[in-house]
Amino acid sequence: MTGVSLCIIIHSFVGISPKEGAPGTLITIRGENLGLDRRDLLSVKICGVEMLLTADWISCNKITARSGRGIGMCNFLVFLC
Repeated sequence: MTGVSLCIIIHSFVGISPKEGAPGTLITIRGENLGLDRRDLLSVKICGVEMLLTADWISCNKITARSGRGIGMCNFLVFLC
């Protein structure tokens, strides 16, 4: 039997700021268990636009990224390893 490791980490998002801004605005995402380093950051989508190239993993509690060209109310998605 081969060994398989399964790791489940609960990521908790506490907030995002600022709540609104023009395209190119630096957005801060705060939470818990947001990875151990930059390599854990797989995708950051803001208004459906992949913004991983603008994203910076600051700490396990903070990620920043620049907003794209989304207009109006929209979602953000963060995928972590």
